[in-house]
Amino acid sequence: HAPQLRAVLREAPGLLSVLALNTAIARVLPTNPALAFLIAEELPSLRVRPNRDTYHLLLRAAGRVGNAALVREVRGDMQRDGLAPDRGTHRALVRAYASAGDIEEAMKQLRHVGDIAGDVEYRAVLYAAAYDKQHHPRVAAIARE
Repeated sequence: HAPQLRAVLREAPGLLSVLALNTAIARVLPTNPALAFLIAEELPSLRVRPNRDTYHLLLRAAGRVGNAALVREVRGDMQRDGLAPDRGTHRALVRAYASAGDIEEAMKQLRHVGDIAGDVEYRAVLYAAAYDKQHHPRVAAIARE
């Protein structure tokens, strides 16, 4: 992955900008979410501190690779960096946990985001996750509301 990583970073404008690196992560996320973590590992060597958007992107990547433990690790890194979760963080966590197949944790995150359970997109995400997990009854009930 190193040549691929260097190519992405070369194309990112202003490498010392967290916005540029977030852009690089967002570009690779749809086709190669694992590469997002390689980019994130370069942040300290580039003297760039991740921001909340960086962590939201990494949560998406962890969900896309289907790794709930990685979702928890990214969340822990965010907390260690002193970034308190906001509504967007909890929305990202719902999607990441659901995508990674951790339905129970996705359900816990719903409690932090208020009216998100009525959001059609999130109902669809949870319904799909519930279907994948053999129609988890609690998630399926929310999805049908």
